[in-house]
Amino acid sequence: MTNQLPSAAQAQFDKILSRLLDALETAREHTRARSEFMDYNGSMGGQVLESHPQVEHNYTEFADLYRAMFEQATTEGIELREIETLFERTAHNDPWSHRTRWVEVSKFKAFKERIAPLNADIGVTLRKLGPETAPDWYRVSFDPGPEKPRIIVLHGSKVRVVKAPTPELLAQAARVSQAAREDGLEVIGASWGVRNDDDDEVHSAVRVLRAWPMAT
Repeated sequence: MTNQLPSAAQAQFDKILSRLLDALETAREHTRARSEFMDYNGSMGGQVLESHPQVEHNYTEFADLYRAMFEQATTEGIELREIETLFERTAHNDPWSHRTRWVEVSKFKAFKERIAPLNADIGVTLRKLGPETAPDWYRVSFDPGPEKPRIIVLHGSKVRVVKAPTPELLAQAARVSQAAREDGLEVIGASWGVRNDDDDEVHSAVRVLRAWPMAT
């Protein structure tokens, strides 16, 4: 996992940063904003400039710039899966600082293989919770948060039961996060789910990016 983009891709990303900072010049009250873009197996997009309230920007322009940068990075030997930039300042009239992180496709694939046994363990736990909640359960999902950790059990005629995660599930999710840290990554979103008619299959979605570098 590299901490630097290839030279031509970096030049393109510098242009994106410059255009983002131009857009943020119109922000009068903001002290925080972020930009993200991703390529999930050819499905490309993301929040190219996210802030509250929203700063006006041209989504298509930024998406096209990001797409070209991803393609250039691939040409130069680094296939990007996801990139994120955080903009911060102490007060609304201060200059913006920014820091960027990303994850490569190869790094993500290696991490996904590493946590496969942990995903399977979480699936086993979820399959115990389904029938404990309702004999006619058909789906159980687990979102570890951090904002709203929860289990959702669907049963009957679309009946939805929301429960707090068990200590066992929280401990299993923590092991996934620990595995990410050991790889120099950070889990930024995760969910797991099982269905009653899927045998042992676990539907998992774990988003990771490398740990934040220092602000510049």
